[in-house]
Formats: sequence, C-alpha cells, structure tokens
Amino acid sequence: MADRVKVKSAVFLILEKEGKYLFSQRKNTGYRDGFYSLPSGHVDVGEMPTEAMVREAKEEIGIECKEEDLVCAHALFERDNYADYYFTLGSYEGEPENKEPEKCGEIRWATLEELEGRIVEKVLQALRAFEEGILFSQIEKTD
Repeated sequence: MADRVKVKSAVFLILEKEGKYLFSQRKNTGYRDGFYSLPSGHVDVGEMPTEAMVREAKEEIGIECKEEDLVCAHALFERDNYADYYFTLGSYEGEPENKEPEKCGEIRWATLEELEGRIVEKVLQALRAFEEGILFSQIEKTD
C-alpha cells in the first residue's frame, strides 16, 4: 500500500486596487528572500484556511477582515504536497501596512509586469490563473 499524502497548507491574499496587486517582499525567511509574494502564511494545526487568512491579514498587513468576506479565487497544489489557497476580499478595515518588517522588506502595489522576474513562481502562476478565471492549477516543486 502506498503512503498517504500529508499535505501542508498556506493561504494567500489577493488585494487589488487600480489594476495593481498588493505584494510583500520576502526577507529573512530562508525561502525566496528578495522576491515578491502576496500577504500569506501557513494554516496552523486545527485551523481552517479562512481563519488562517483572517489571522495572517491582521498579522502581516494590519487589516481587519471577516471570514465571510473572503472568496476562494484559486487553489494551487505543489508537488511537494503543499495546498495553497488564494483568497480575494470584498471589504476590510484599515490601510495595509508592513507589520512584519523583520520578514518583509516592503509592501507595494504593483502590476505583474512591474515586478517581472521578481515574483515567487507559484504566486505568479496563481495570479495569472486568477486573471483567467482558472480556479485550480498544479506546479512542480519550485525550490
């Protein structure tokens, strides 16, 4: 009998404004430091993805949101058994700001073209799929 997959999960927040996405620059994480991602984080044991996204939004960029305002816009499965959930957000309170400067070099609104070659590969794939209305994609391990 084959071993069963033990999946790790992460959540990502897609915020859009005036044709741009809110990106965070990775710093001191040991994974793709210097590259841009979206506000994100791991789903903790016993936590639902929407709960994790509400928590991470507050911890990373200081905004308050509710689970019921989150919409799952894309799911991405990575060969190393990561299941990533990408959410959009109808409404929130506060203005995004960098609340974790020890792990984030900056947050900025940018288009995919403005950050070409500097976006974490799986995040870029998910955003392109999101723009095309594709709800699910897969990717080989990127690192």
